[in-house]
Amino acid sequence: MSLYSRPGSVMRECVKEEELESTRIRALKIWNGTDLYRKWDRAVLLFSIASAIMYVVETYSVATETPTWSKCVEVIVAAFFSADYAIRLYLSESRLYFCLKGTSILDILCILPVVFVFVLDDSQGEASQFIFFLQFLRVVRLIRILRGYRVVTVSKRGDPDNLKKQINILVYTLLTLIFITAALLHLVEKTARVPWLDNEEGNPELGDFHDAVYFVVITLTTVGYGDITPKTAVGRVMVMVFVTASVIIIPRETGKLSELMALTSHYGGSYVPDGNTQHVIVCGYLEYANLLSFLMEFFHEAHGHHQTVVILLSPSPPSKTIKLLFGQNGLYGFRVQYFEGSSLDDVDLHRMKYSSAVACFFLADKLATEPQSTDSETIMRVLSVKNHAPEVPVFVQLLMPENKEQIVTAGADHVVCLRELKMNILAMSSIVSGFSTLFCNLFRNEGEDVVIAGDPDDPDLDDESREEREHVENWLDEYCHGISYEIYPLAFPAAFIGRTFEEVCCFIYAEWDSLLFAVQKPQEGNICMLHPSNSSTSYVIAQDDRGFLFATDSKIPKQIEAFSGDLVLVNQAARTDGLAAGFTDLSKIEPDQGSLPRKKDIVLEEDPLAPLVKAKKDNREQPKCRPMPPLIP
Repeated sequence: MSLYSRPGSVMRECVKEEELESTRIRALKIWNGTDLYRKWDRAVLLFSIASAIMYVVETYSVATETPTWSKCVEVIVAAFFSADYAIRLYLSESRLYFCLKGTSILDILCILPVVFVFVLDDSQGEASQFIFFLQFLRVVRLIRILRGYRVVTVSKRGDPDNLKKQINILVYTLLTLIFITAALLHLVEKTARVPWLDNEEGNPELGDFHDAVYFVVITLTTVGYGDITPKTAVGRVMVMVFVTASVIIIPRETGKLSELMALTSHYGGSYVPDGNTQHVIVCGYLEYANLLSFLMEFFHEAHGHHQTVVILLSPSPPSKTIKLLFGQNGLYGFRVQYFEGSSLDDVDLHRMKYSSAVACFFLADKLATEPQSTDSETIMRVLSVKNHAPEVPVFVQLLMPENKEQIVTAGADHVVCLRELKMNILAMSSIVSGFSTLFCNLFRNEGEDVVIAGDPDDPDLDDESREEREHVENWLDEYCHGISYEIYPLAFPAAFIGRTFEEVCCFIYAEWDSLLFAVQKPQEGNICMLHPSNSSTSYVIAQDDRGFLFATDSKIPKQIEAFSGDLVLVNQAARTDGLAAGFTDLSKIEPDQGSLPRKKDIVLEEDPLAPLVKAKKDNREQPKCRPMPPLIP
């Protein structure tokens, strides 16, 4: 039994050490994996500043003994620093190396003076041989403010090139140097005296702490008024050390700051939201023509007037043409902002406030020579942004159809495959004449501005040319009015629920000059039905149905959704003239007819709404025309 007892105890000790080590590793992951250590370091900085302020207050106290409130605060501060030292000692991988580090020795110097101060203060009272040592220990406690370097030297997430970090270091170095030098100079000028060198007892010019701060600042700026001077030999030595340290430390830190400022890009800052303004982020291929097309569609008045800010994120600085789109003199002003960064970098995404963005868009290079490589880069960027904030919707332009599965797996919410879309449009155009033009006009905002080649009222034109120009003007009128229509989603108001599709369609056309052409049924897998009626059955609008309509403005769907009246006119027409049954069944149109039915083919000639429709067409606002010189002189 005794032969196996020793190995067993050794194994138990090894297992215990492994358990302790695993506990330490888990605690270290929690400490570093969250913002707990940052909050703790900020608390250390606040306690250090509070300790320094308390020392300054004590210098103005006339009491010969340490006040009770001061002792209580010192105990609290010392207990906090002791806990901080114990936590870092436990989490350190090599405890011996931790104890020998300069910061650990500094922590000990921050804690031990409190013990000596209370022991000497209680045992020796006002003994003259301990007064200077007692006050010196109080000054030593000021080195706690050096612990603030742990906070300022750790740059905040999103600081470009650590510029803010270096500014914090420079400011904190100046304040620390001034404060500690003023405290030591105030102490030695007040109590320290070398008998064979100093003839005077104390220096009344540096009797208060603010006088010492004033002298240090004036000396640091090399002004030197001479109204306050150190009288003791120790004080003069301290001033020389202070000036020497300032000449070495401050230029070094200032040089680092200047170097970082030279390397920092003008577009390397962080996005600062203005109140409750929403913003979207655009990444990928940011070329002028590609970007201008996106911005024209995004800010088109047909989508309503909104204050959404577009953030352009690119790893390279903007070109001269892109600069024309943003900034004070840019086309879109400050509604478009440009920043240097990468969507692959979590720090850059944090700078852009990505987690609070409304959406993220990835634009693709339609003329890329290596589309597979371009799609691979896009997939990696989508993975990066989805890992940063999965809740932000991502819209992606893709080049190769075979990469759709990968981009969806990466987390893209909406994908448009450009080559697949182009091929489908070309295929449909070969079947239906004019399909590509119809498709592009429905999904782009063009407005009704007409460009006419010459003025038909020109007196120099002959009758034949004038008649030709008038004919061009007429069909341009119709065409430009047609391209002003777009497809918009529609949530049916309560007044439309239970009505037939024909009734709702006619009412929307008569009231808003818009055409309802499809219904989506979320309760049946989001299937979309084009004109869901035929000659024998009328489709009835259900509660959860959504519609799609052709309209000229985004305000029209909102007006329809806010409608709360009654469809009296359409109901009366349906009862008296059978309007609901007067719609042509589109499924019965033969493919070889070569064109879609016109409006007059869909609505019966005896439609009671026909006069209203004709009057609406006649009173329609004429399009804006701007003359253009003829292409051929």
